[in-house]
Amino acid sequence: MNVAVVGANGRVGTEICLILKKRGVTVIPIVRNKIGSLFLQKQGLCCRIADASNENDAKRALLEADVGVITAYMWTNLAISAKENEKVNRKLVENSIAFAKNDAKVIYLSTIRSFSSTVDRQLSWFNFKPAYDTEKKKLELLVRHASRKYKKRGYVFRLGHVFGEQ
Repeated sequence: MNVAVVGANGRVGTEICLILKKRGVTVIPIVRNKIGSLFLQKQGLCCRIADASNENDAKRALLEADVGVITAYMWTNLAISAKENEKVNRKLVENSIAFAKNDAKVIYLSTIRSFSSTVDRQLSWFNFKPAYDTEKKKLELLVRHASRKYKKRGYVFRLGHVFGEQ
C-alpha cells in the first residue's frame, strides 16, 4: 500500500511519515520545495517535490497513492489576499482527492479548533470564531463534497495535540 502525505514537511505531516515508515508502510512524502524535503530525506524517505494546489503537480505526485493523507494547509500569506489563500487551500484539498488513484481513500487531518466556540465557551460569548477555524470547517465540507464527486472514500479526522516520533 502506498500512502501519499501531502504537506509531509509540516508538524503533523512529518509525524505521520515517520510513524508510517516505522510500521513498514510505503510512504510518499509530498512537499512543495527541496528545503522541505531535507529532514525527511535524512530519515530515509524519498520525497516528491510538488504543489498539490497545481493540477499537473498533483496528477504526477499522487498517481500511485492508494491512500492520500492531506496535512497541508496554506497559512495566510502576506503576498496574497485572504480570498486567494482560501482558493489555494481549496485547490490543494480538491486536487489531492481528484488525482489519487480511482479506488484511493483520502484522509483529511483537520483540527479540533473546528469546534472552537463549542470547546471554548468564552469564544461564543463574543460571537467570535477565528478565520483559521472557520476555513478548516469549510475544508472539511469540501472533503465530503469532493469525495462524492470523484467517487472516493473520504475521511476527516480532527486532531488535538500531536505527540509522536519527535
